[in-house]
Order: sequence, then C-alpha cells, then structure tokens
Amino acid sequence: MKDEKMIPHFISVIALVIFIVLGLACVSSPATPSVSSSPPLVFDAGVPEDQCAIIMIPPGGSWTINTFSGSVVGWRAGHLDRSYRTVRVPSGTHEIIFTYRFNEVSTFRVNLTLNFQAGHVYSLYSTGPAYISGYGRIDIGIYNNTTKQYTLGNITRL
Repeated sequence: MKDEKMIPHFISVIALVIFIVLGLACVSSPATPSVSSSPPLVFDAGVPEDQCAIIMIPPGGSWTINTFSGSVVGWRAGHLDRSYRTVRVPSGTHEIIFTYRFNEVSTFRVNLTLNFQAGHVYSLYSTGPAYISGYGRIDIGIYNNTTKQYTLGNITRL
C-alpha cells in the first residue's frame, strides 16, 4: 500500500532529473556556430588572398549560393554542419544569387549586386519567418561583419 502512494513521487523525481539533464545539455551547447576548420572554398585561385573577401554561409543546409558573377557554384553548408562554411571571393563588384529555405515550407530566391571589399567578411542573413507567417515581411541579404552594414537583396518567393 505504501509503495502505491510513492509512485507519483518517483515519476516526479524522474521527470525532474530528465528536465535538469536536458537543461544542462542546452546550456553547454555552443550559442553560435563557429567558422569551419576546413579550408575555405575558393572562387578564383589565381587571385591573391589579400585581394579577396570572405563569405560565410550559415550552417544547417538552408542557404545555397547558386551563382556568383554569372558562374554556377552551388556553395552551401551541409545539413548536419554546426559551423559556417567559408568561401573566398575576389574583391570588386559581383552579382550573387542565392536561395534561403525556411523549414522545408518556403524557399526564397535572393539576387543582389555588391562591392566586395578585400579583407572584409560577409555573412548571409535573414530577419526571420515573419513574411512566411503573414505578419509582415522578411529581409534577406548580406551583412558586412567588418563595417556592420546590411545589404538587402531582391527577394522572390519560389
């Protein structure tokens, strides 16, 4: 009889332990993805490194750079990657076309022209799923990590 009264207490203690373990696992995971330790992809190996910029592609497989300066490239980070994929590109003005896929539901094509500056680091970015859920719009573009400036792309929902 005493054992039957203790069952809810055992369940509560087990649930609390599981909750604590999962909470600690979340706290110990990295807050932001790191840069990949693998060598960067290179658009033009003939251009010296000091005359290039770096593009960082976020992890998770949602981003794909389809074309760069009219050349089909297909650059992306893998679905299971936890770090940014880096690409070395020549400085100068280039057109870039990339796609951003949100939760397998919506895909956006982004087209922009940007003057890439040597030594600068750029990241693909999105403001979030507001456009998808109908509460506003989504901004997608490139962020210059060096100058802290955003460049918005022309967005087409596919």
